[in-house]
Amino acid sequence: MLLTSCDSTRTITESFLPRSQASFHLTGVALVAIIMGFVHFFLVAIITNLIHGAVSIGVTQGALGRKPTLARIWQLLRPRFWTLILWTILMSAVGTAVVLIALSPLALLVLSTRTSGHETVLAIGGAVLLWAVLLPLAVLTIVWLGIKLIFVTPAIVIENLGLGEALSRSWKLTHGHFWRILGAVLLFVLIISTAAVVLLIPLSFSFAFGGSLLHFAGLGFILTNSCTAIFTAAVTVLLLVLSSIFYTVIYFDVRVRKEGLDRELIHFTANYPGETDPQSAPNPYRSPAT
Repeated sequence: MLLTSCDSTRTITESFLPRSQASFHLTGVALVAIIMGFVHFFLVAIITNLIHGAVSIGVTQGALGRKPTLARIWQLLRPRFWTLILWTILMSAVGTAVVLIALSPLALLVLSTRTSGHETVLAIGGAVLLWAVLLPLAVLTIVWLGIKLIFVTPAIVIENLGLGEALSRSWKLTHGHFWRILGAVLLFVLIISTAAVVLLIPLSFSFAFGGSLLHFAGLGFILTNSCTAIFTAAVTVLLLVLSSIFYTVIYFDVRVRKEGLDRELIHFTANYPGETDPQSAPNPYRSPAT
């Protein structure tokens, strides 16, 4: 369908514009679509990091016996807001660079459309060969960096570190625990994916059945799409919260194993009551190096 739409757009454009202008117009449309895609990706990344940071603060405050109200969470998150934005920009830039490198064989495919015969075969063969090498490397790079930098957000919002310190901190915390963290993440993704599928199948049938009942009134399409959009948004937020809790629990586990954080928290809660104002008490989660 997408290819048919693109062909139709090209045919309509070329019928009204000269060939050079039509090519320029299509290039501009493609550029706008790519820019909008990057903007959407960046906004989603910002929201994800903010939710991750807020949930991390809520979990850590609850572990100290403090009630994690929205006001308290925002009070602790606000000073770290721009650091989180900077981390999102860096993460998006690195991810985009890896994806662009993985998609670089497209240049050879474009070149193949401007050649013929033996040169076309060489260009297509070169593109396929590059993809066979670059695509696995891109996936492995993203997975490796994702695990090594999995604790950057908790380090920023919980330990109050700057971006450079948080990057170094996450790198050190994951040292020696890479495969265990990767296994836990894969298991979590498998469980969540299975639960989502089990939940989505009956709900999809329910939406379709409800929509067919109201089809005669002209409301079936509207009802089905509205319910689907609301349910998708709710599931997305739920998954973000659950994943944030999961990553925070892993952060706790690694720090307990490597730094004895549990003993530090027991000592802290014995000296500071649960409802002590976080601003008037030391940060028990601070990095041992600070």
